[in-house]
Amino acid sequence: MGDMQVFLGPVILCVGLFLIGWFYDWIRGRRNKRDIELPEREDEGDR
Repeated sequence: MGDMQVFLGPVILCVGLFLIGWFYDWIRGRRNKRDIELPEREDEGDR
């Protein structure tokens, strides 16, 4: 039982970090697609 936890600990940690990174990229990608529609107007407003 102890050996199994020592083995699964790092595996679960890596999988968790991978899923968090993938989910973050997916959310950021959806936001970027929404922003790409009107990028020129936003640039003009900032200047």
